[in-house]
Amino acid sequence: MSREVEASVANVLDSYRVALNVGATEGVSVGDHVTLWREVEVTDPQTGERLGAVRIDNIGMELKEVQDRLSVASVRAGKTLFANFAFTTPRRRIGTGDAEDRVVVRVGDAATIYVEDLKEES
Repeated sequence: MSREVEASVANVLDSYRVALNVGATEGVSVGDHVTLWREVEVTDPQTGERLGAVRIDNIGMELKEVQDRLSVASVRAGKTLFANFAFTTPRRRIGTGDAEDRVVVRVGDAATIYVEDLKEES
């Protein structure tokens, strides 16, 4: 059984890692998968009125370090299966500014950590 823990980016550490504002006290552990989200504002093109916001997955990561109140997530490498051979694709890079070769990640961005809870044996 799995559950979701909501978090936020507390710091962009480098081109591949971020610190999140949740840790072991919230039940997360090394190896848990993380999705960082970006929020896109939607406005009416005719009136300019704000209609709302849509949350879009920005990049997938994995927890590599967990402390009591924070955790560090790293960008996952992709896997491609071609003709029964698995190839590892390069990791995507992150950054705080717009650049063609990077996914923009900012402090305060939303994140979801997918925690795999072990079933208790009865």
